[in-house]
Amino acid sequence: MSETQLRSLPGAKFSCQGCGKCCTGFSFGPVEPKVIQGLIDQDMASKWPPAQDGPWYHEHPGPDGTPVFSLAHRDGHCVFLREDKLCAIHAELGEPAKPWFCREYPVRIVQDAKGLSATIRADCGGFSTSYATGQDLDQQLQAALSLPRPVSYPRFDPEHVEVLPGMAISPENWLQLESPLMAKVQDGGAGQGIATLRDVLAKVTERSLPAASPAAAAAVFATTIEQLRPQVEAKLAALLPAKPAPRTEQDPDFYRHFMLSDLLAKRFAAVGSLPAGLGLTLLEVQLAEALGGPAELAQVQRLIQIPENWQAIKAAKPYLTQLFLAWPARWPEQGA
Repeated sequence: MSETQLRSLPGAKFSCQGCGKCCTGFSFGPVEPKVIQGLIDQDMASKWPPAQDGPWYHEHPGPDGTPVFSLAHRDGHCVFLREDKLCAIHAELGEPAKPWFCREYPVRIVQDAKGLSATIRADCGGFSTSYATGQDLDQQLQAALSLPRPVSYPRFDPEHVEVLPGMAISPENWLQLESPLMAKVQDGGAGQGIATLRDVLAKVTERSLPAASPAAAAAVFATTIEQLRPQVEAKLAALLPAKPAPRTEQDPDFYRHFMLSDLLAKRFAAVGSLPAGLGLTLLEVQLAEALGGPAELAQVQRLIQIPENWQAIKAAKPYLTQLFLAWPARWPEQGA
């Protein structure tokens, strides 16, 4: 597809692993009214007994007074999630009977002045597995684009993009920089992504950055963890290492792909700056490594997205910024 219409990462892949994590923990709405009516007309509740144990959908007044629908939770997951982690609606009525967000997930589509960009969300339980064994993402995007989406795509349209502390550029200039920057990271060696980003940013902004330092990075990492610990809810606090020490990454190529996904999805905009957003990427990588490796990244991201935790992350912007600026290209083995 044309770059001016839809951009995705070269080699990006996805295949559903049937883990059911997409049906757990999220808010399941807004659901299209015609989907709710279709489930009523086809008497889905009689086909799925758990839906008879209380209401299987909720109706709320929307901003303009029209009703907004969502599917109900049961024990923290969607009412229609089966014990085998598959969808009862899909099994009984087929995929078209499901809400749009179920059918779109885990594709994330963001709109900007150049068009649309598509990535796979790292909070998907199959993100790490799909990276290695999934089907080509480009072949699946037309189906995602054709869904009857009742809400607009998230739009990247900030007043400016802070690319370095005290240095901001326009969104248009960022979009011109985005593709060549990502290409340089893609072409670099495994584990070189952070170093490449710093080098390119220093060159285009004509600024001298402090030399990356394992000792400085370790100190900032420990401080960041200690700042977050009392601010986050219990589940995330339990994941924060008692003795914060950076670890060598088990799979640098996978984490480079994750960083590029974050960049293309413009996830940094929600944290307030490019350096802080990349610092968050580093923090998530380190927490995943502390838990066991790339497969744990989805759990880390899900916990960070809890509103209380997300507020703490945004408040930690200065520490996340310093984390990105100090992080070495590769972590010494003795620091693992």
